[in-house]
Amino acid sequence: MAIGAALLPFLVLRLVYRPHDGPSRAIADVLVIAGGLALAVVAFSPLMGLKAYPIFVSFGLAVLFGYTLLWPPTVIERIARLYDPELPDAARPYLIKVTAAWISFFLVNAGLSAWTAASGSLELWTLYNGLISYLLMGVLFTGEFIVRQFVRHRHGETP
Repeated sequence: MAIGAALLPFLVLRLVYRPHDGPSRAIADVLVIAGGLALAVVAFSPLMGLKAYPIFVSFGLAVLFGYTLLWPPTVIERIARLYDPELPDAARPYLIKVTAAWISFFLVNAGLSAWTAASGSLELWTLYNGLISYLLMGVLFTGEFIVRQFVRHRHGETP
């Protein structure tokens, strides 16, 4: 119940501050829905609320990344432009593929998190959500970095 009480002020702030349109509005809507669901789960069972947290985070990130596929620039492109504001337009198809890969990861991760939560084994849930999911995320980060070096080299850029 303490987790729910801690999340309540953030949910209230999200309800009060609601952007009028665009990506900020969609993000606010997703946060309000996820926050409301999280509070409902925590109210029902604090342990289930804890177990549901990685599900909500992964699913929420999948929705956010998916939203930016529909209304570009994608999250990945926005991050890339922080490091290279003059990013060539030729990079967009690659960035879209990377965004789709992350969406797939987040959806699979949400599903596996839900499966471990439903398994009834706190040990399995802790192993997956506290270690394995982070290792898989690291593998995806590393794999994408390696692929990016090949893509940049193929397009004549120095890594």
